[in-house]
Amino acid sequence: MISVRTEINGHFLADYRCDGLIVATPTGSTGYNLSAGGPILEPTIDCMSLAPVAPHTLTVRPLVVGGGSELELTVESRTGNFRLSLDDMSYLVAAGEKVWVKRAGFVTRLVRRKDSTFATILRDKLLWNA
Repeated sequence: MISVRTEINGHFLADYRCDGLIVATPTGSTGYNLSAGGPILEPTIDCMSLAPVAPHTLTVRPLVVGGGSELELTVESRTGNFRLSLDDMSYLVAAGEKVWVKRAGFVTRLVRRKDSTFATILRDKLLWNA
């Protein structure tokens, strides 16, 4: 278990006591975030979601914040370090180090097929209506 002190735009939000905290964008919201109980985010929404992994309290729930928000995360751990995973990269970080999350200074363009919509992707990949 770790404790993640979380601030949004310089304001204290919560101390998440959990096994991990997932910060996801709409592009990455249907993978690990969904399995942890986080929301599926429609791709055109400018936002990020925070979803605690196995929270140790019933009062902490996933949260959606604006895409322009700046998050400051400070992790405390009994082992003295924690693992920071960013897509396919992973780092061992000393407890107490701050991690800042904010929008990049550039936009990534994605290619989509004309016959594919957000609704059809959800139905096909998540077997909705099956």
